[in-house]
Amino acid sequence: AFLTWIPRLRGMGVVINVDGIERLREKWSRLGKEFYRINELLATWFPNRIVTDARAIQDYYRVRYRAATCFIPYGAPAEKVESKRVLDELGLRPFAYLLYVSRLEPENNAHRVIEGYLKSGVTKPLVLVGDAPYGEKYKDRLRALADGENILMPGAIYGAGYRELLSHCICYLHGCAVGGTHPALLEAMGAGALVISNETPENREAVGDTGLLCSFEDVEELSILIDQAVSGSPQSDRLREKAQERIRSCYSWERVTDQYEELFNELAR
Repeated sequence: AFLTWIPRLRGMGVVINVDGIERLREKWSRLGKEFYRINELLATWFPNRIVTDARAIQDYYRVRYRAATCFIPYGAPAEKVESKRVLDELGLRPFAYLLYVSRLEPENNAHRVIEGYLKSGVTKPLVLVGDAPYGEKYKDRLRALADGENILMPGAIYGAGYRELLSHCICYLHGCAVGGTHPALLEAMGAGALVISNETPENREAVGDTGLLCSFEDVEELSILIDQAVSGSPQSDRLREKAQERIRSCYSWERVTDQYEELFNELAR
């Protein structure tokens, strides 16, 4: 945000997508958090338009800074893939594992996912996909929690392998507590995964009534939802269908790109 005045000096229109409230992440020092706080303010001064990807973030900027923003969410495909190459490589069977995908940082709650999984007594493997280049201390903590248990930590997986894991999991666990609308959450919904999500305003907004929500700080409740997901029910199948329907109606890429084109055309005029 602090650089966006530069292209405006040359007469360019500038749009900034502010994403989530980055200063809340635990990994930043006090100086880093203050830098992000200042940039929140500058984002309301220098660019021509602000884009927010969640209504909750839109409300935050309206209340805190009295700034009007344009709401445009992320998008996701609403489709499953049939291939299972990465499952074979990891020794997994379709619909016989639980999946977590995120950067391995404390506010994304991988540690609480592990604790809830262990408390549930579920024997199906838990797969933690993700990495964090500067988070060795936290990753060591996760490895210690997972040691000797039925938990796989294969690191980051992208592209076709990532989509395969989403398409064939029993459920997708979304622990993120900071940020706007998370692409991985939308992609899991689009792949027809049963979603168990940490209940934040942004996550609740994305999931609606198509998944299971609880505070991941309540490990007991999380363990109950994990057990319910693995036990299976007709409700689970219906939630998977509704999740894909929600992506098609609210988060399609076609709709998202239409909104950006409209915004840019307005700015050009």
